[in-house]
Amino acid sequence: MQDDKKHLERLINEYLQGTITPEEKKHLERWMEHLDISDGQPAASEFRKMVMKKQIDLRTGALENTKSLHRRKMWWSTAASVLLALAIGAYLWQSNQTEAEDRHTVAAKPFPTIQQVTNNGSQDTLISLSDGSEVLLSSGSALIWPTEFATDARELRLDGKAFFRVAKDPKRPLSVYSGDIITTALGTSFWIEKMEGKRSPRVKLVTGKVSITQQRDYGQDTLLATLTPGEEWNTTALEESTIVPEKNKSIPARTPQPDTATALDFHHVPLSEVFPRLAAYYHVTIKFNSDDLKGMSFYGTYDKGNQIQEIIQTIALANDLTVRYDEKEVAYTIKK
Repeated sequence: MQDDKKHLERLINEYLQGTITPEEKKHLERWMEHLDISDGQPAASEFRKMVMKKQIDLRTGALENTKSLHRRKMWWSTAASVLLALAIGAYLWQSNQTEAEDRHTVAAKPFPTIQQVTNNGSQDTLISLSDGSEVLLSSGSALIWPTEFATDARELRLDGKAFFRVAKDPKRPLSVYSGDIITTALGTSFWIEKMEGKRSPRVKLVTGKVSITQQRDYGQDTLLATLTPGEEWNTTALEESTIVPEKNKSIPARTPQPDTATALDFHHVPLSEVFPRLAAYYHVTIKFNSDDLKGMSFYGTYDKGNQIQEIIQTIALANDLTVRYDEKEVAYTIKK
């Protein structure tokens, strides 16, 4: 029994590392195809079981009436990483069953309906979730989530980059799975970006508060960081994590930012001061009515590696503002 467990764990790890042989890969896929998931298994979140079922369906061609993801191998790899403990536990649970007459018949619990969107266009796509949250999905990114969230949690999986504005619900925290990292929030707004080939994403908090944990085998998740507005978290290696704090000092709006400046730092700066500084720094026109922006402020550190449209979209989504762009004038108009 223990040998079976070690063998399966070795196959999954080799698959993720790209060192699995064709024969071993076929053996792993046959095992996944015959895996049955029911309520008698060791406890696991419905979302994780749902993603496992999704991956099995993708491998066997059983999916119907859903939008296909164009990077199947990538999804298989990320799901296998998240579900390693669940998969091995399920196998051992089935293997440990005794004589048939001693078993309890357990009806399989239906999996929740899920949705998935892959943004293959050149523009960001705005997705409205059933709980009132919104996701701005960047080009080349993919999101998967249940049509109806559970009563005690809201869980999604992201591959790529997206901005999340989370509807407040203290009883149901929202968790975004990206690589081996889970970002959890109650009601806030933040960016997550997972670059291709990287195991862990980059997280940048705009408003509110989020916690960042790393998934470990057998359900032992580890808290890595808690962010406050303006802070950014990223990893440069599996064992090394970094929090990039925001500087406390901001430059008054009346002092134009010179072209040679390396970055713009905002710490609870009123939006009526933020927009003029952004306009001068990125050489664009930003039109707004100061009365519409009363009581609104912004946190964050940006440089010319950040795109102006991304920054403006972040501010607009976080503050329920609308943005219109005039390509001829190279001008953004902000309205409430």
